[in-house]
Amino acid sequence: MIAQFYISKQNRQAFIRLVDGLTTDQLNEIPAGFNNNIAWNFGHMVVSQQLLCYARAGKEMHIGREWVDKYQRGSAPNGYINQTEINFLKEKAISLIDQVQVDWESGLFDEYQAFTTSMGINIRTCEEALHFASGHDQLHFGYCQALRRIVLSKSFITQ
Repeated sequence: MIAQFYISKQNRQAFIRLVDGLTTDQLNEIPAGFNNNIAWNFGHMVVSQQLLCYARAGKEMHIGREWVDKYQRGSAPNGYINQTEINFLKEKAISLIDQVQVDWESGLFDEYQAFTTSMGINIRTCEEALHFASGHDQLHFGYCQALRRIVLSKSFITQ
């Protein structure tokens, strides 16, 4: 599991570098044909790990319910995501990986409510949820790389 926590942090750091390379307006842009933006995807990544690990284990999450409501699966951007919020999410992206590692090492996730993902994957333990969350982060990172190309190409054309 030590390798899994390392990979999760690397995923998050790559996502932060992508976010840091764009303006707040670019992070909020929803290109034609899309229903969300880079900022929402970033928040969704942060919240999803908490839902997959803590909520499914019946434990208190380390992020407020208002963040879950805003970024959980099935939600969409419902307004401008300002730089203060983006900075908060950047801090949580890393600190929550550290926290889940501490909690996992302490045995906090001894009970887990199994479920099947929308992709048909059965998740039975927190360890499996952490592996799934890493792939989920990578999926959204790839999606945001595509969004980034669109946003940057549009910015280049309008200059």
